[in-house]
Amino acid sequence: MINQLERNYKVQKLLAEIALHLNSVDDFDSKINEVLRIIGSSLNVCRVYIFEDFNNGANCKNTFEWCANDVEPQIENLKNVSYTDDVSVVETYFEKYGCVEVEDVSVLPTDFRMFLENQGIKSVIIHPLYINDQRFGFIGLDETKQNRPWTISEKNLLETTSG
Repeated sequence: MINQLERNYKVQKLLAEIALHLNSVDDFDSKINEVLRIIGSSLNVCRVYIFEDFNNGANCKNTFEWCANDVEPQIENLKNVSYTDDVSVVETYFEKYGCVEVEDVSVLPTDFRMFLENQGIKSVIIHPLYINDQRFGFIGLDETKQNRPWTISEKNLLETTSG
């Protein structure tokens, strides 16, 4: 019970810190990069990123990324990702479950599994981003060192941040 309360308190502090940064007078890119850094370092994940849709929602690109010190960035490799060819299951997960949450990417359909494994990803959690009920991309957390069961606190933090 105490551990859950401590985790909940930590998440509330993180959300307050994120809100402070998003309400600052810094330019938008600086705000987002700082928020991703806060999330990544606080949750001790390997990578935090935002993908934005383009080409009428047929493709997406990695526009913001934070990586732990020993993790290879992927942002330059992911500028034209096809929802049809590369990550077709993402939209199905968003529609069916509201997010993608996987402790072990080996259980995913082949195209998406290979897409993630090529980046060294073992576990992933992704939430869609919306503006006026229109999806414009997604935010995600990657774990590249080991399979990671995502905690309720981590899930809630990412879901709240995506909102």
